[in-house]
Amino acid sequence: MLYRILICLWLGAISCLGSAKDRDVVHIASGEWPPYFSQELPDYGVASRIVTEAFAQAGLEVEYQFYPWNRSLESTRAGAIESTIGWEKTTDREKDFLFSEKPIIEERLVFFYSVENPVMPDEVWQQEREEKLLIGVTLGYNYGKRFSRAEKQGVFNIYRSPSDEANLSLLLNRRIDLFPMDVVVGRHMLNKHFSPEERKRIKYHPEMLRRDFLYLLFSKKYPDSANLKKKFDQGMQQLRSSGRLKELYTGILPWNTSD
Repeated sequence: MLYRILICLWLGAISCLGSAKDRDVVHIASGEWPPYFSQELPDYGVASRIVTEAFAQAGLEVEYQFYPWNRSLESTRAGAIESTIGWEKTTDREKDFLFSEKPIIEERLVFFYSVENPVMPDEVWQQEREEKLLIGVTLGYNYGKRFSRAEKQGVFNIYRSPSDEANLSLLLNRRIDLFPMDVVVGRHMLNKHFSPEERKRIKYHPEMLRRDFLYLLFSKKYPDSANLKKKFDQGMQQLRSSGRLKELYTGILPWNTSD
């Protein structure tokens, strides 16, 4: 209990201690990753809207609380918040969390490149290249086992930047050869932060570097988590059966995780 109090104080939300009594509202911790999750977007992003509508099927409202991603995960792990949105399923996380039955979104990582410096994906893995490719990555991101293994073997060189936007700018300036990024997030960022002329100069290869499914997590330390998960899973099934889930994906997500 003391640990939970400390987490609540850390979040600056001591009122979260009483949220277990408020069963009409589900509190969900989230980070920024538009267009999937963002406090600046309508309905807090397309993935957040899906979760909101799924809970609404059970008569529950949702309140999103935005923090840095690691803080969202750890506060939920401690039971200070019921749930956190948008995480891969791992053995380590399954020790502390219940995962939604179905993923909320499907992440597809592809290589973005400059049309002035076109590089094919298969070139990334060529160890015999005389001049190694320089690939931009964002600090704190995981690009998959194959990518990590090739990096350790020195197949290509890495340039680390603090943000995805910075890496896209590096592509435009031809400071890096390629940049791996979720295709939907990349397109959204280009549309928001770059001019039409700049957008014409950035393309992406449809071939996937990595594919992941992101879930809604429920803290095993939070009372009634199993019941919340059950209601959410039932709500997602109702959205799927009615065709509403497909409708929510249409227009923004090129791949539908509901099938």
